[in-house]
Amino acid sequence: QTADERVLPRGTAYITDLGMTGPYDSVLGRRKEKVLSALITSMPTFFDVATGDRTTYDLPNPEAQTGLPGGVMSLDFLDEQTLLTMGSGGLRRWDLATGTHELVVEMAGKTSMRPMRLSRAARTAITWGYGSYYETGFQLHDLATGTSRSLQSFGDKVEAADIDPSGVVVAAGSRDGSV
Repeated sequence: QTADERVLPRGTAYITDLGMTGPYDSVLGRRKEKVLSALITSMPTFFDVATGDRTTYDLPNPEAQTGLPGGVMSLDFLDEQTLLTMGSGGLRRWDLATGTHELVVEMAGKTSMRPMRLSRAARTAITWGYGSYYETGFQLHDLATGTSRSLQSFGDKVEAADIDPSGVVVAAGSRDGSV
C-alpha cells in the first residue's frame, strides 16, 4: 500500500494504491508453483491466476454515524500471524489464524482515522492526525501495554511520518517541506 492516504477537504478518503487482493495461498494472485518455478529455474513462464479461498475479516464500525470515511486507514504486519489496523474505533491487533481481534488503543470519534507506522522490534506504533476532519497531533503507542503518549515536539502539522525498525528514531514531514 502506498503511504499517501489522506482525507480530502470535502471528506473523500484517498489512497493511490491499496495493494494486491487474491487467494490466500498465492503469490500476488498467481499460482505459487508457477512463480516459484520461474524464480528457481530463471525460465520464463506464464503465471496462471490462482484460485482458492480468500480471507476477509469484518471490522467493527462504531463511527458509521459521523459521515466521515470509516474502515481501515492503515495496516501493517507485526509478524506472520498478527496484523495491526488503524481505523474505526482505534488501533486493533488481529490474530490471522483465528480471525479475532482486540482493541489495543481506543480512539473514539474523529481521532480514530489516522495513519499508522510500526516498529516491529520495539513493538511500538506512531499515529498522527491532519486536516480539518481529524484531531491533529502525533502519538507513540506501546503495543504491549496499550498505553499512548503525545509527541508534542513534532507539532500539529504532520502529514507524513515513519519510525525506524528499532523504534528509536521518528521522522515527520509536512506540506511546507519541513522534515
